[in-house]
Amino acid sequence: MTNHSSQSMAFIAAIVCCVFLLKQQLSAQKKCLLGAAIVLFVFNIFFISTARSGYLAFPFAVIFAAGCVYGYKKLLPIIAVTGSVMLVAILCSSTLQQRTQTGLTEKAGYQTSGELTSIGVRVIFAKNTLSLIKEHPVLGYGTSSFKSTYSRYAAAQYSDWRGTSTSDPHNQYLFVWLENGLIGLLLFFAYIYTAIRQGLSNQPYGVIAASFLVAVCASSLFNSHFKTFPEGNLLAFFVGILLAQRNLETKESP
Repeated sequence: MTNHSSQSMAFIAAIVCCVFLLKQQLSAQKKCLLGAAIVLFVFNIFFISTARSGYLAFPFAVIFAAGCVYGYKKLLPIIAVTGSVMLVAILCSSTLQQRTQTGLTEKAGYQTSGELTSIGVRVIFAKNTLSLIKEHPVLGYGTSSFKSTYSRYAAAQYSDWRGTSTSDPHNQYLFVWLENGLIGLLLFFAYIYTAIRQGLSNQPYGVIAASFLVAVCASSLFNSHFKTFPEGNLLAFFVGILLAQRNLETKESP
């Protein structure tokens, strides 16, 4: 995976697996190796990767996974540890600081910027998509209609980069809402809820799938990770394979 966003999400999936394995009956040496692997994955997400998706998805994935594995009575310590890791990353990672500052600058100047920027174009996508949604909020415009519908609207509103055509607003929920309306969005939320609930009840591996799904849900506020090829396939693998596992009890024959 050469895409930093895909790498970050893959490393978050790996961290979730490591959190799960740390709870298993393993030797101290193996647990140390797992801890070292977590440190390396976290270092890559915050100090090497330039993708902001990982910054957002990491705390949701870790808190949810650790809470499920170690019990929600330990939720406050889990949040404290995760928050401490985030604080260290914010204070020490020049990559994270630069990407955050760039994002804030792009957000503040998207209306006057003469060039297309990553955050600026996302703001424009969101504003235009919401304007279109207001016209057909319940039923939407139909499946596969996003690009044609959005492109016509944006071209009529702007003559510069703000009128850029797109098939992806970089927000999964706005994408579903525009195409399939509020009904489709509620069905989409129902799918997510069902998958997470199934993961929590399908021990022991379902927790991994549910935790990664929570991470993807968080990152999908600024990306469409359910439909992008690498992240979408990774999610399909985790949800499909891990929710299919069963902790079967062998019964002695009479």
